Amino acid sequence: MAAEAPARRRSLAALVAFRPPPSQIWDGLPPGPRGRPIVGSALDYMRDPLGTLTRAHRAYGRTLTLSWFGYPLVLLVGPEGNRLVLSEQARNFLWRPALYSLIPLLGEGLLVTDGDLHDRLRRLVLPVFQRGRVDSYVPIMWDYATQLVAGWQPGQVFDVDATMRGLTLQIAGRTIFGIDLVADRDELMRGFRGTAEYSRLPWPFNLLRLNLPFTAWGQFVRARAELDRFLYRLIDEKANGGGASRDDALSALLDARDEDGSRLTRRQVRDQALTLLAAGHDTTAHALTWTLYLLARHPAALRRIVAEQDAVLGGAAPTPDTLRQLVYLEMVAKEALRLYPPAWAGIRVAATDIYHQGYRIPAGTSVVYSQWLSHRLPDIFHDPLVFRPERFDPQHGEEYPPFAYVPFGGGARLCLGMTFALQEIKIVLSALFARWRLALEPGQRVVPRPVVTLVPRRPILMRVEPA
Repeated sequence: MAAEAPARRRSLAALVAFRPPPSQIWDGLPPGPRGRPIVGSALDYMRDPLGTLTRAHRAYGRTLTLSWFGYPLVLLVGPEGNRLVLSEQARNFLWRPALYSLIPLLGEGLLVTDGDLHDRLRRLVLPVFQRGRVDSYVPIMWDYATQLVAGWQPGQVFDVDATMRGLTLQIAGRTIFGIDLVADRDELMRGFRGTAEYSRLPWPFNLLRLNLPFTAWGQFVRARAELDRFLYRLIDEKANGGGASRDDALSALLDARDEDGSRLTRRQVRDQALTLLAAGHDTTAHALTWTLYLLARHPAALRRIVAEQDAVLGGAAPTPDTLRQLVYLEMVAKEALRLYPPAWAGIRVAATDIYHQGYRIPAGTSVVYSQWLSHRLPDIFHDPLVFRPERFDPQHGEEYPPFAYVPFGGGARLCLGMTFALQEIKIVLSALFARWRLALEPGQRVVPRPVVTLVPRRPILMRVEPA
């Protein structure tokens, strides 16, 4: 314990040492709400994140500045801002400094790296998501989804988000590591829960890293150690030829070679594998949760899904080809991702001075673009709050400008797992609706909670009913 005292002192010093920037840094920035003394809009945001951002956007337009403990936070809304961050000036925005809370967990994972290192890691991770490999996961996803729904009973009530997280974690375990997580799933879910509280802390609270059992950082350190023991055991077994299967993502990471013949280090394999596991199960689970919630409220859309499923699948298990024929189901998934994007906002730090719409955004300024706000702009999406899958009809749907719809980001850093995620969503929904319908338990108030991803604030309870 004595050895930890200097670390605690450094952590406390870091928390109290930050000072507001000089006043001239605000010169040339977009206007925005003044907020409260000292804290600016920070407390309002922490109480009601989506409401605070929505009200500021309505009052100040698509380019505005919030104060966060005296520091400027520029908010960009709509296709112009999304294009600036994701494409036009993508190389001039840094991810790593903006994702400070995720670095202790993901290390040099693809999500939290920049520049040449990111480009190299992306080349090495790319084989994981080649079409042939993703297509090979179809029967795996189907088997796990059908096993889950086979165990349900009429009248059963369950927390849909927790159930979907358990399912997608099992699918991720098989597709990423080539193993069945029956014995390890609950332990892994506890590990991710143990890291969540610290990972969700905003700056400057994430500067406080006291390794005590009752602190967010202490819980994080213990949970990360459990995850690492699991990951390194699998990496070493796979690297030494263990396991009969080589069709999983971990094998692809271990086999990957860069143009110069170099390969990922053991630590880098760990970082990429954990990034794939965390992002691959968490975001897809929430996407499934929000899609099921919307379908429970829109039975006409569900009837169209079932009719299409009967016509295309005819009771058979899907194949890559038949999955691609489930066009309306994909429209539903895309509309759910528009209304409830799991990646609801992205934060970056300007590496150089950025000029946008007549404003100067100085180097070092934090910049946020928001899928939640961009996907709800009434001049781009007709009746934006209405659930309307037809707007994504590939032949007769609505037209919208590039970078208006960005649930998976865009540009050179478009999410590599996009095809994987959409495929998994379609397979799980097809397996579920082949046997059951889900109804919302009455009396619930469903409210989204924006943390690292967009999650339900409280469990969404659904009741199983026969098809």
